[in-house]
Amino acid sequence: MTAPIEDVSTLPGKKLRDQMANPIGKVTNIYTTDDGYPMWVGVDPSPGMGGKRTVLVPLARPKDENGEIRVPYSKQRIIESPEVDADAGISDECDR
Repeated sequence: MTAPIEDVSTLPGKKLRDQMANPIGKVTNIYTTDDGYPMWVGVDPSPGMGGKRTVLVPLARPKDENGEIRVPYSKQRIIESPEVDADAGISDECDR
């Protein structure tokens, strides 16, 4: 069953999948705007996702599917996302 996600604070630790249900990794962080609005999640990528970097995924229309998170993006698009230092957060340049 698919349901919209209303409380993003529950996302860390959940598995994230792309639009075709391919595994992306586990959610590690939630990145917010300066006023606290959640915009991105940081994901610890699954093997084959391009190394040990934090992958950024926009929080646009995520769905909960049986305890896993499905996002409307392809695995390839997510792999090509900009690198981010998980401790430093998202720069204004990456946020564009």
